[in-house]
Amino acid sequence: MEPLASALRLAGGMVQSLGVDNVLVGPEEVAPSSPGPTSTKTGPQTERQLLYQTNREVALLCSQNSISQTTFSTRGASITSLEMCFYNTDALRGFSYFPALTSLCVVTQDISRIEGLDGCPLLEKLWICETNIERIAGLTQLSKLKELYLIMENLHTLTQLRVLHIGNNHISSVGDALDGNMVLEDLNISGNLISSFREVLFLARLPHLTALCLSDPNFADNPICALCNYQTHVIYHLPNLRSLDTLDVTEDSRKIINATVLKKRM
Repeated sequence: MEPLASALRLAGGMVQSLGVDNVLVGPEEVAPSSPGPTSTKTGPQTERQLLYQTNREVALLCSQNSISQTTFSTRGASITSLEMCFYNTDALRGFSYFPALTSLCVVTQDISRIEGLDGCPLLEKLWICETNIERIAGLTQLSKLKELYLIMENLHTLTQLRVLHIGNNHISSVGDALDGNMVLEDLNISGNLISSFREVLFLARLPHLTALCLSDPNFADNPICALCNYQTHVIYHLPNLRSLDTLDVTEDSRKIINATVLKKRM
């Protein structure tokens, strides 16, 4: 199988509306019998109303998240979270109309591509699971992204990642694909095809890695998990690890493992 970076490839109107302004009528005032000349409303709120009515991508995102036209028009630019589940379409676009997004979840879709994420510079958490994704445009522009749940190439460009879940894919080698993720703390790579202790040495380059799953109750095991002295080898080579396969790594167990390795080397 190919390394992580190439095993599964993921490359990277305004319309004017005429209307009548509201007229406030006091207790002693009488409204005009006929309206005066109409005025053209071109403010941001009117623009977003028209966008809601005419842009299919925006309408799709709003309907899936129970966002009304009024909400999109008045508070759409401040919405921080969107979810898309069980909606069959070949592509997702329109995220640039939600510039304040910090969390996006896309699950169980027939989509093959996502576009416009470069218009969401504040995005911190991204879930893309159980899809037919082949292309995610703008992903490398997400400098604030900290949690990522998917399989992709060019992970080294996402230098702020702290949590990465890439279980149940066909990854056979980590290689240097994670070398740029120096702040990564939690890695779940269960249910893949990793079979060699050599791959553990690549993970040892991550100085802040404290939680690692090569086996997880929610996924299948990697072949490496069946090798003799699997836990001993992983814990010994990852000195900062505090959790392996969802189980705590205690100081006592680490001392025993270090002593065992030392004995074997004598």
